[in-house]
Amino acid sequence: MRLIKQTSFKDVAKIDRLKEACAKQQEEKGSVFYLLPSGSWLKEARKRQPGVRYTTFDDLAAFIVNEAEGEPIYLDEHERALFFQNMMKTDERYRSFNQNQSKVRGLADTYGQIKRLGLELEDAPRSLEEFMPLFKQYEEQTVHNQKMYDPENTVLRAIELLDNQKPRVASVYIDGFIDFGPLQFILLKALVSAGIPVTIYLPRDLTFAIIQQTLNELTALGFRMHAETDLPAETAEDVDVIAASTKNEEIRAVLEEIRMSSLSYEETGIIMVDEKDGASMLRYYAEQYEVPLSVPIKKSLDFSISFQFIHKLLTWDYSKTNRFELLPLIDQIFSLHGLKGIDYVKGKEAFLATGDIIHQESRELYQRIKEFNWRKSSSFYHYLKQLSQAVTHLGLDGKWRQRQGQETRTSELKDIVYELKTIERLTELVSDYAEKLEAKHLTDLHMTLDVFADWVLELAKRTELFTARGSRRGIQVHTWRDIGLFEGKKMYVIGMNEGAFPAVHQLGGYVHEKDLYNLPVEGALPTQEHFRHKQQAYFGQLLLAAKSIVCTYTKGLDPNHPHLPSPFIEQWLQKDGRECTFEARMKHSISFSKEDQIEKTAYHMGLGMKVLEPAAELVQLSERHQYLSEGEEKLEEAHQDSLMKNTVSITELESYARCPFKHGLERVLQVREGQSIQERISPIDIGQMIHTLIESIYKELNLIGVRFGECSEEIKSEVPVLLKEKFEELWEQIESTAFEISRLDLLLEKEKWWRKINRWWQAERKHFWDNPHLSEMKIHSLETSLRLELELNEGTTLHLTGKVDRVDLDQEGFTIYDYKTGFAHVKLEEEVRSGLKLQLPLYARALKEQLSTTDAALRAHGASYISLREPEKRAGNGIWRSDQIGKSSKFLVHHSCKNKEDDLGGDEFMEVYELRNKVHSLWKGTHTEFSVRPLDCSSYCPYKSVCRVTEDQKEGL
Repeated sequence: MRLIKQTSFKDVAKIDRLKEACAKQQEEKGSVFYLLPSGSWLKEARKRQPGVRYTTFDDLAAFIVNEAEGEPIYLDEHERALFFQNMMKTDERYRSFNQNQSKVRGLADTYGQIKRLGLELEDAPRSLEEFMPLFKQYEEQTVHNQKMYDPENTVLRAIELLDNQKPRVASVYIDGFIDFGPLQFILLKALVSAGIPVTIYLPRDLTFAIIQQTLNELTALGFRMHAETDLPAETAEDVDVIAASTKNEEIRAVLEEIRMSSLSYEETGIIMVDEKDGASMLRYYAEQYEVPLSVPIKKSLDFSISFQFIHKLLTWDYSKTNRFELLPLIDQIFSLHGLKGIDYVKGKEAFLATGDIIHQESRELYQRIKEFNWRKSSSFYHYLKQLSQAVTHLGLDGKWRQRQGQETRTSELKDIVYELKTIERLTELVSDYAEKLEAKHLTDLHMTLDVFADWVLELAKRTELFTARGSRRGIQVHTWRDIGLFEGKKMYVIGMNEGAFPAVHQLGGYVHEKDLYNLPVEGALPTQEHFRHKQQAYFGQLLLAAKSIVCTYTKGLDPNHPHLPSPFIEQWLQKDGRECTFEARMKHSISFSKEDQIEKTAYHMGLGMKVLEPAAELVQLSERHQYLSEGEEKLEEAHQDSLMKNTVSITELESYARCPFKHGLERVLQVREGQSIQERISPIDIGQMIHTLIESIYKELNLIGVRFGECSEEIKSEVPVLLKEKFEELWEQIESTAFEISRLDLLLEKEKWWRKINRWWQAERKHFWDNPHLSEMKIHSLETSLRLELELNEGTTLHLTGKVDRVDLDQEGFTIYDYKTGFAHVKLEEEVRSGLKLQLPLYARALKEQLSTTDAALRAHGASYISLREPEKRAGNGIWRSDQIGKSSKFLVHHSCKNKEDDLGGDEFMEVYELRNKVHSLWKGTHTEFSVRPLDCSSYCPYKSVCRVTEDQKEGL
């Protein structure tokens, strides 16, 4: 019997036909199958009439295969991809493919698409000939030898069995389908050839091309139409279209309209065009608006802390010993034990400092983890058994049960129950899979550890646990496949954008639509046109499902690149159609929750409007925002005296000038930088090494106080040798503390700095020891401590301290040099006036007072930084008298130097650049306020994560 019965899409799984199938089941010895197009229909049919096998095409095929082969192992599409990956990792021929994970999945999908078309590999497109050996190897090893069937091969195997033997299938009913894919069509054909009665209920409410095509295909198989009757076709009374600025506003607009509607929730339905991501967004906002949904809440296993910990064990590199490298694993262990707040911080701090785990249970678990030995390559069966044993050995369920007994908060108890169910379900699935492999004698099936870890992750992602039931009186949430279940009055369809509906159909892998026309495919070709006709039929059914329909789409915020509505709803677009934006929602006079009221009040307060009796948290937030926007951090007067000191270093004033907030964190609150893995040698250590090296060379060779012109060539030739010796000695000290840096990086860094030091000595010779113009000059002192007294405006004497790296002296005056390991420059107008560069001018002032006598006042020739990056440079690095710049410069200062000062360190210089006032204001700031207004805001600042500075607050120069 091969019948097609004309029906309405709303009569799918109708009770009278279900009873007919049930009566048939009672009469027959074999099984009666009732095939439905979606999980919602299957659930509804089982509820209406038990006693029949309500299944899908895939389930029917699995039943036929099980009868013949005794429940083989079934693979899903993700597992097939992993088997491809494993096969390609262990076969040298495919090593180049395996380097690209997307290509591996693409090849697996290509194989699946060929089989979905019902084709043998010999019939595949010629463009895929390169991959045929791989496909044949998979088919031979996995499908034929190991009897492990992916979805397509399950159906193909069932078709093969139907041709050779008749299974215990008494009758098949197919209800609610509007088309059949090639594989489904071939299975139908095989059922007919096997003489199994098939009855098909075909929805024909409206005349659609795809349903007519399906009818023609079935008629060609020998099906006949049974008692056609006219079906009522009352379309929706009104269709409305809403445009929204964003996806969030789109969902919010629908929920707000539902809240305002006079209809009960049960009379309202929602279809999310984007079923995958849209469902989670809908649930999130429904909770905010307190709108109940009829769908249950599910959660996959991969979200659980326990699973994430288990997966970490499989993917962890156990060769890691560095504390920072181990930190992600320690974090996972702390999370598993529920460590939070101060306990977590102390535990993490102790581990980074000493490598010890102070929390006893965490320490014990870490010791157990170290006992594991996961082979890089082993059998699938071995990995399954080892994983099951690991979960038992670690006692994860016991840890959660212990916490369950101690917990009283309902929300926390729900999370604990979810964790316990995750462990139980995962253990059950892994054990079942191992038993199947053992029963099928597949215990030697080879696999690599990374592929097994991916398999476990996919297993967790596709396994869901119910966490909450759907509301019986909630909004009905449907898909296009089960619109007929809707029994309400108004339907909302969210996400009706062009490209989303009708969606662009994509064939799997590397099969293209043009290939279809040259292939021996039976049934309807899965082309773009075919799927457009299918979606057109779905939309036609939508118009018959409810009296009122509202379609929404995202218009977008960019008017030059708008998102377009679906062509299916263009006829209902109006020029004065509704648009939902954030601004419009904020102006709505009704609030739907306390959070909504606070948000709308905050919006109007942000516009500067006066709001009567705003919420206390908004007042507090507004005051806090105002405080933060000003960037002021003034110290209370009671604490100012404790910070005030009359002796301050010049570098401290520079630090304050660069960023008062950072200065306060570093020098007042003494906040340490966040600990992190040492990826490079500390610049501070390098700086100390350079200063020590230079000082030791000049002192050991007794060159301090020796005129440059009197230094012999013999002594100069000794410098490189001594430099190398001292450098090796000092570098060894640096390496002894840099145990987290690789040997290669240390070697490269060492070579880099040795080249810089060599360049420095060449520059030293050129500018000083081989410079005939400075033959009478000498190094007066190195690492000289200075002290400068300044009378401030309020009659206070401020004592400034500092240390100058080097002072050179001749009969006419002195020169100051400060060594820097990085780039060094000074800009008089910008950096000296602002206080960013005070060292050179104030050092010059202090030395002028210190070196001058009652008989003669020494002048400062200049003051300059010497950069180890650019040791030859002098022009932009310092401040010089005008007669020492250009061709006549005995210091070899290029004529491009702009920092000309004839009274460097003198009274006139101090007055011109207002240094006395600047020093006073900076000194006062160091004990009164620490504003968030940096002059020099580095992107590498260690306090960036806790700093609230905005672009407007960066004063700059």
